Amino acid sequence: NEGSIWESFAIANAYNLSNLIAVVDRNNLQANVRTEDLIPLEPLSEKLEAFGWNVYNCDGHDFVDINEIFSNIILSKSKKPSIVIAHTLRGKGLPSIEDDPKRWFVHFTKDEASMLKKELAGGKKTIFTSEELLIR
Repeated sequence: NEGSIWESFAIANAYNLSNLIAVVDRNNLQANVRTEDLIPLEPLSEKLEAFGWNVYNCDGHDFVDINEIFSNIILSKSKKPSIVIAHTLRGKGLPSIEDDPKRWFVHFTKDEASMLKKELAGGKKTIFTSEELLIR
């Protein structure tokens, strides 16, 4: 029996694995569905704390914030494992696909890929002609 992920969280705390740091990319999406519509996870921080972990939240796009969190973990004298919930936006920096679950399973045309590269460099928003692939 492989057990559940929650059992792993409990075991890590029981064995005082203070040198264990896990990172969760919390972009609120699972493939092309919002996580809370598919499998509600909130309140995630409280659930993880209940398993005896130190929980830290940060902006997953802010390297200063991330560095500060890891520095705090390293300096901590805690006997518990730590988990960092990095709040992110899928597609960050590309307004035409940012946080858009419909643009996960998609095959961009060569022209669209080129326009997305220009958009990333500050160009105008991309207009898509490719079809969205819905997978549920």
